[in-house]
Amino acid sequence: MTILYTVKLFPAPIKRLEFGISFGALYADTLTCVRYSKEAESRGYSYLFYPDSQMIYRDPFVVIAAVSQNTEKAILGTLATSVATRDPTVLACAAQSAYEVSGGRFVLVLSTGDSSVRRIGLEPVKPDKFENAVKYVKNLLEGRKFNFGTGEFGMRFAGGGVPVYVVATGMKTLRVAGKVGDGAVVMVGPALTSWAIEQVRKGCEEVGCAFEEKPMFWCGFCMLHEDRTVAKSRVKPSVSWYATNFPTLVKNTGVSLPADFWDKVNNFRSSYERYDLVHSDSWDQAAEESSFIPDELVDKMALAGTPEDVVDRLRYLERLGVSRVVIRPPSHSDWYTVFRMFAEHVIPCFC
Repeated sequence: MTILYTVKLFPAPIKRLEFGISFGALYADTLTCVRYSKEAESRGYSYLFYPDSQMIYRDPFVVIAAVSQNTEKAILGTLATSVATRDPTVLACAAQSAYEVSGGRFVLVLSTGDSSVRRIGLEPVKPDKFENAVKYVKNLLEGRKFNFGTGEFGMRFAGGGVPVYVVATGMKTLRVAGKVGDGAVVMVGPALTSWAIEQVRKGCEEVGCAFEEKPMFWCGFCMLHEDRTVAKSRVKPSVSWYATNFPTLVKNTGVSLPADFWDKVNNFRSSYERYDLVHSDSWDQAAEESSFIPDELVDKMALAGTPEDVVDRLRYLERLGVSRVVIRPPSHSDWYTVFRMFAEHVIPCFC
């Protein structure tokens, strides 16, 4: 196996739309993830991303190590690892190890934190502290030494080359992605994609780096069904995540919302344990509780509908300059169906 140490992934722009799959919402054991990862590669997914939320999913670095030995070319990454739940030195060590065992096919995607912090009573990291944490991890991976009070130490096996991406939804974090990320993963609805890309661009401009050279992924919730009404109803718990955590973005979609919309969202905020619908154990119940979300908002914030509907939305993203799309099926019960339908009916439209 050839180990890459000096070349960042994706040095050239992609000329056609490429696709990835998030293993978020699958909640499967490691061997199942390996089996589906092999299938994903054979079905045309170029990027495979594994969630990092220690109370919900298996450890992604263990999963990635296993997957790397059973796949050949797919890029593997975390989506996403919070800088709050692992000491930066531990995180850099894990990332370098994953990069080595995968033969240079690993991407570390960092986040401010969501379920990984909220479930243990912490809060997402503020953007300024997040920016410094990303820089710290990158410096460790490049071999820089730091004074820890007992002397200056660095990671002795740092090889450089591990790409460190930032996943972002809010404006400030999107700009952090442009400023310090080797790449960006914009997790916004289709209607906000142009705005999100512009925020990453502004971040690049702040530090004088070339936006055109920064690889970018669009990541979003995706539900496919032959009945578009069913598809939209099944993804509404996922859309509730935006309303709960990023209300300003929802307001900026321009959708006319029901009079009691924000009262119901505020009720969700009152109990994270009860209303973390995006990670619900009972998706049918979650769909019922989020049924007040208008279909028009679903169209703005997710990919949902028939395969033809989704292809149409992806053509729109493509016109905006998006070249890499990662889909995140909404629930465990829908995961494999969406994974398969997307591979069979959507990916071939862009080959």
